[in-house]
Amino acid sequence: MNDNETKPNLKKWFINYKSHNILVTNWWHWISFKGSADLYIDDVHCDQNTDMLPDISKPFLSARSISPEIDTIDVYYAGFFTVKISIQINGENIFQDRLNFFDKLALKS
Repeated sequence: MNDNETKPNLKKWFINYKSHNILVTNWWHWISFKGSADLYIDDVHCDQNTDMLPDISKPFLSARSISPEIDTIDVYYAGFFTVKISIQINGENIFQDRLNFFDKLALKS
């Protein structure tokens, strides 16, 4: 079985930060109401969240004291039709998916 069969609706984000490889994954299956968001740094699994709906006021994934370059990493989830993320490292936004009109409207409610 491949990832698409075991993890439906799988989405991946690859980000390089300084000398680190960051991978954020997300999959969900609405019929079984199961899914998972995962954070990997340099192939090490750092955090997982199985909530189906994010609380946009706090990080969906996070890790602390990773390396001298990464003291904190926080991943925020949003999106109306598709999952969108933003990543903050040491309080600085280093990545953000582009939000459309509906995403922005959903964030305001």
